[in-house]
Amino acid sequence: TRWKNVKYGNPILREEIVGASGTPCCINRGFGSSCSEHQLYYYHRMVKPLEPKVLVCYVFGNYRIFDYTPEECWDLGQRVIEYARNDFPDLHVYLCSNHRSLEMTEEEIALKRMLNSWAKKYAEENENCFYVDAFEHPAMQRKDIYASDNNHFNRTGYEIYADIWREALKNELEAKEYEVSAGGGVVDVKINGKREILSVKLSEEIVDPDDIETLEDLVVAAINEAIKTVDADAAAEMAKITGGMGLPGMPGMF
Repeated sequence: TRWKNVKYGNPILREEIVGASGTPCCINRGFGSSCSEHQLYYYHRMVKPLEPKVLVCYVFGNYRIFDYTPEECWDLGQRVIEYARNDFPDLHVYLCSNHRSLEMTEEEIALKRMLNSWAKKYAEENENCFYVDAFEHPAMQRKDIYASDNNHFNRTGYEIYADIWREALKNELEAKEYEVSAGGGVVDVKINGKREILSVKLSEEIVDPDDIETLEDLVVAAINEAIKTVDADAAAEMAKITGGMGLPGMPGMF
């Protein structure tokens, strides 16, 4: 996002997401006050060049500002999703529910629940599509998580929202598999994101009945390295996926 000042007490995205060296590593793929029309128009610049494996998509933002009906907004949002699923057949799509605001009327609550039901139904009817319901989440109904405009989240609100997404997306990380070697390749360990050891392969030259201790040490070293690899990758991937959720002006797509 392109917020120039620290509004609502939230830091600027590019200053928040930095690498181990302190160098900014955020890729800007969004802008504030956008709707699903903008997602569709900028799809070939915002989404397709990144060749995503996971798409987190919020299609209901700001449609009334641009005089779209709920039905028109949802139709445009579905086109974005279909573009992505057609371009990337193995893509996993996560559909966000509507967001709450502090001063919603009963009519507004009913409307947002109707929109949420459309997204939920789409996810249920399409493979590799998932619906994440933050609207009904108890933590998102707190009154102390909003900024002064009673609409955007404050820092606490975005931290809670990010936690919801970390939980929703953890399966993406757990499904990944890694292969790590030790001893110059004489021991190979395959592990998944749940830290489950899937296999251990040993080269014949390391199997010495008279030197079991060396073999044991190499296996332990390979397993420890595999766990470190999983943890490092999980931290890096989750930072890329949810790091920007601590900020205002959140675009419709991550």
